[in-house]
Amino acid sequence: MLGKLSCWLMALLLPVTSAQAALNGLKSVKLNDAASNTELLFQFNSEPPVARSFMLESPARLVLDFPGTLNDVGQSYLPYAVGVIGGVQLVEAGDRTRVVISLTGPVSYETLRRGENVIALSLAPFGKADSGASPQAREIEHIDFRRGEKGQGLVEIRLSDPQTIVDVNRNGEQVVVEVRGTKVPEALQRLLDVIDFATPVRTVDAMPRGNDTRIVITNAGDYVQSAYQTNDLFTVEIAVPPPPEKAGIPSPEAEKEYTGERLSLNFQNIETRAILQIIADFTGLNIVVSDTVTGNLTLRLKQVPWDHALDIILKTQGLAMRRKDNVIRVAPSEEIAAREKLELESKQQIQELAPLVTEIIRLRYAAATDIEALLSGGSSGDSTGDPAAAETATAAATTDTAANTGGLLSARGTAKADERTNSILIQDTEDRLSQIKAVLDQLDIPIRQVMIESRIVVASDTFSKDLGVQFGIGYDHYDPSTDFFTTTGGSVGAGRTWTPAEAAAGFNTGTAGQEQFLVDLPVAAATSGLGLAIGSVGKYLLRLELSAAQIDGRSETIASPRVVTADRAPAKISQGVEIPYQTVEGTGADATVSIEFKEVVLELNVTPQITPDNRVIMEIAMKKQDADFANSINGQPSIQTREITSTVLVDNDETLVLGGVYERSLSQSVSKVPFFGDLPVVGNLFKRTSKLDNKNELLVFMTPEIIDKIDLARQ
Repeated sequence: MLGKLSCWLMALLLPVTSAQAALNGLKSVKLNDAASNTELLFQFNSEPPVARSFMLESPARLVLDFPGTLNDVGQSYLPYAVGVIGGVQLVEAGDRTRVVISLTGPVSYETLRRGENVIALSLAPFGKADSGASPQAREIEHIDFRRGEKGQGLVEIRLSDPQTIVDVNRNGEQVVVEVRGTKVPEALQRLLDVIDFATPVRTVDAMPRGNDTRIVITNAGDYVQSAYQTNDLFTVEIAVPPPPEKAGIPSPEAEKEYTGERLSLNFQNIETRAILQIIADFTGLNIVVSDTVTGNLTLRLKQVPWDHALDIILKTQGLAMRRKDNVIRVAPSEEIAAREKLELESKQQIQELAPLVTEIIRLRYAAATDIEALLSGGSSGDSTGDPAAAETATAAATTDTAANTGGLLSARGTAKADERTNSILIQDTEDRLSQIKAVLDQLDIPIRQVMIESRIVVASDTFSKDLGVQFGIGYDHYDPSTDFFTTTGGSVGAGRTWTPAEAAAGFNTGTAGQEQFLVDLPVAAATSGLGLAIGSVGKYLLRLELSAAQIDGRSETIASPRVVTADRAPAKISQGVEIPYQTVEGTGADATVSIEFKEVVLELNVTPQITPDNRVIMEIAMKKQDADFANSINGQPSIQTREITSTVLVDNDETLVLGGVYERSLSQSVSKVPFFGDLPVVGNLFKRTSKLDNKNELLVFMTPEIIDKIDLARQ
């Protein structure tokens, strides 16, 4: 029995022993004190494997992976503390051995074959060339600048060797890039003026510095920097800091902001799965990687948010991720898209088989027909109460909802409005019905109202001044009984008559009872006058009459219409009279006289819109008419119209001067006797002057006040 058991155990252990025998082994790790640089010698049992390496900059670590190799050193930690080395840790995982070398700072390194089964690792700090390296062989192949999609400046440096060490430092408004052990061709030693690209970067200057190359990036204003490397392309990104976060719904096209903790990484030909594991260790998140994720990449990142670094890795390798809570799933983009498509199809099939639930929802403020149109994604029907029409409408609704894609209902859902009770009957799945009820809770609210007070002021100021003169010669007769001169054109005393001899004297002094003047330029409606007899020549009397009028007038008309209306609802208020007008149709005996009426109104039309920040947009049309009896024809007045149409934005309870019309009419006229009216001083006796100055002004004031009762209604 024991013999059979031993045979079975030997049979089980034999494959394991054979597999281990097929693997190589790391026999020893020693320091080479004879080398000029710090050097480690790795001795293997057989042909050394191709080492894969990458570097961590914070903290400084150099990691070497030897695939198909077991740890035969017999120790997991070697306390080497020489030169740039602070210690060596050996870890065996699966069929590979990982060597983690703690460093005192950034280094340059190189792996070389020494003998049959030995690999030498040469380490040197920055600024010191490796003994086996040839710095002259490394050079910068190209330096380019371009503007990123988000307005950032991208300085791209093409390296001849992906393992070139690059150091990036910020110094005020400059970012200094030191490319170690690398020459820059003379054709690239130039100053690039990139201010026209509209990025924070102003100039890019490349210059040699010993065995290194220095690239100085000069920027303007506040900026943030990041640097990363993909294979042989090293990129320095200069961007404007993101603005402070604002409340509200983010735009679908809003830029993605990276908020993760910054890290620095330096990888040379590392497996994609390994770098994802490093990010998982750094963040403490659970990263699940699909079996189809393969490939290697070379990547250098310096002070980049970890979520930005993850995006760079995924985009470079054609991968995508989905995060839920603290778990991130990573797979090729096509695989995730196919999986999500299957999930959506599965959910759709479940929804098609889910039972329908019917519920009647009574609306409080919204119209049932409007909600029906919203749910169905089309125009609401007209409820007529006709059974035949209702049956036809139901059939049409069933046909329409079979392909319903524009409304809130599912393809199987239906909605019908009952105008009599302002209710809506909804039939749909339970999940979709819950979503609809949540939407209706936000829509079925009272509409906010606005009280709009307007004030129309019409002010008038009139001024007129007239000055006239009358000058003439009359035949005189002295009346001893009254001691007065009596002239032709005046009042003749009793028993007094003009004799032909008197008229034959050569002067026709006019007709008795009428005024006769050589200069007759009086004021039409004089408010004052002065008559003078300035002298006589024989029986002829020289007469002068001065007349004057001055009118000042002020008037002010104020109208204050008010109206209350709902948000986005047009309102109209009108007040006025109808004036009769007589019209005649036909001529002669066939003429027909009729009376027509024309409105003279004060009218206000307004449509308010309340903005989310409690301001009011108003579309206003205002008209004020007045009957002008001063300018009438056949007793029928003309109509003066003042009208304003505008769209304005006003703060709540703020008074705005909507508009104004200012009119001023100035006129001055002179009526005079030719030649005599132009004489200095004396010419005033031969002319009449008139001055007119009328001022009219129209001002319109608007004050909206929001009547907010939504909170009270919800309570």
